[in-house]
Amino acid sequence: MIKVIDNLFQDKDYLDLINNRFIELDYKLQSSRNDCVNDLTLWNFLYSELNPASYEFLLYKIKNLNCLNIESINRIYANGNFATEWAGGRWHTDDGDITALFYPCEWDIKNGGGTSFKDGTTVDYVQNRLLLFDADMEHKADSHSADAIRYTIAIKMNANWIS
Repeated sequence: MIKVIDNLFQDKDYLDLINNRFIELDYKLQSSRNDCVNDLTLWNFLYSELNPASYEFLLYKIKNLNCLNIESINRIYANGNFATEWAGGRWHTDDGDITALFYPCEWDIKNGGGTSFKDGTTVDYVQNRLLLFDADMEHKADSHSADAIRYTIAIKMNANWIS
């Protein structure tokens, strides 16, 4: 199942605050694709059961969605993708039951950078959008041509959908 929730945060000033805090994190370089040495992305581990003090505002929003019954939040991390021909991610599945992917930055969808699923579905990167999907669905970050870094926050959880 795939569910898109737009305008997760209603207050533009609050969203700007989130965006600024997010961009200022201390990132590490990593590569998500073994077949491409030029594929470097940014990564920051934000939350685990051992370190629950980060990103309470996003957890609060997610835990109060009426479409999920959340058993546990496993981890939250931030990704940043550069604009290169290699910036698209590799096909993969996630751990847990449901993944939430939050798009915090202002973005022009003409630049690409959405999330694609192996079933052919593509979800555009739109600021303040929350993308929820079954963790066992193969997906990847799409490449982009923006002059900015494509930042996302990934939330991995054990949860069930509520009809």
